[in-house]
Amino acid sequence: MLPLRIGAGVAAIALLVMGGAATPAIAIAGYCVFSLACNVFLALHSAQTLAVLPRSDRRGRDLGLFNLTNTLPSLVMPGLTLALVPSLGFRALFVLLAVLAVVAALMLAPARRQ
Repeated sequence: MLPLRIGAGVAAIALLVMGGAATPAIAIAGYCVFSLACNVFLALHSAQTLAVLPRSDRRGRDLGLFNLTNTLPSLVMPGLTLALVPSLGFRALFVLLAVLAVVAALMLAPARRQ
């Protein structure tokens, strides 16, 4: 679980870097770090999910439900973007996304591998 928490934490920091970037180069560097951390997080999260699914005879169904946990945020985020960016700007969006990434890291804190 530690690599998952680290990935979420690095993604949050990179989002804050993008939000506070003074130059396009810093924003691009923040995006590169965010992209790397996010993709590592998602790969490890999928692998961890396969390791903890309770019943092998229902893994297909369980993975379908797990896939919804990845799909639903991609449907919600455009709405958040449209709500925040016109009035508060991209900085507010990146701060909100960083807060959500920190929440993800904190949610993993009590998880223990059995």
